Amino acid sequence: MKGTHFVKPLELSIEIDSESWHQGESVTTNLKITNHSAEDISLENFGMSIVYADIKKLKSKTVGAFTTLEKKCFEASSHVSSKGQIELAHTFQLEGDCPITQKSASPYMLYGNLEDQHSCGMLQLNVIPQKIFLDFIEIFENFYRFKSKDKKSKNGMVDIKFVPPGSNEFAKVESLNLQTKIEGDQLKLKYMFKIQDIDLSSGTMGLAKKKRDFEQALTPKQYLLYKDSPNLDGIRAAIDEILDKVRTKTLL
Repeated sequence: MKGTHFVKPLELSIEIDSESWHQGESVTTNLKITNHSAEDISLENFGMSIVYADIKKLKSKTVGAFTTLEKKCFEASSHVSSKGQIELAHTFQLEGDCPITQKSASPYMLYGNLEDQHSCGMLQLNVIPQKIFLDFIEIFENFYRFKSKDKKSKNGMVDIKFVPPGSNEFAKVESLNLQTKIEGDQLKLKYMFKIQDIDLSSGTMGLAKKKRDFEQALTPKQYLLYKDSPNLDGIRAAIDEILDKVRTKTLL
């Protein structure tokens, strides 16, 4: 990924090592600044920064649009000489629970004078959930026919919205929100179902909407076979344990 930004008489060019990153991965960058003027220019406050931006506030240049996740600046005494060039290389480390890219908000790379963030060059970073979260989604879709509709960051977790299959088995399930995060070496899961179930509270049989929440904590042995290989049997056993609580029971 490359970008160019002009702050006359400076030309800023940035190169980033990839086009997409999982949570927890590193982002390697190189910023090059060229001075087209006849005078030396101070680079105090110039550098690169990964921020999380509210896209609506970003477009309207509203104060508070950015939350800084990490930054790297030139030394305060740095300057770029007349007709000269200077570079700054840095590897940023994304946290395992860093926010992911979504419609309303996204990580961005800013480069320029970081004291005036809206004046900086900006590149949107496509940050996706950790691989094990995507493996979990794939298993849910392929083996249970739940379809993921949306993924977003919420309270330090990745929140995935699922639509249930149209089978009798899950007839009373309206929706499922699954929240995931890695805590230590455990895979923490919170299942939040919206269901329609039989209600007899009024003295007559009817249907009532209810919420049912369940939590799990899986050990690495349960969700991994190797470093990056999911434990299919362990994950399916965990999912079945929860889905059994909301499946429609049939009487034989």
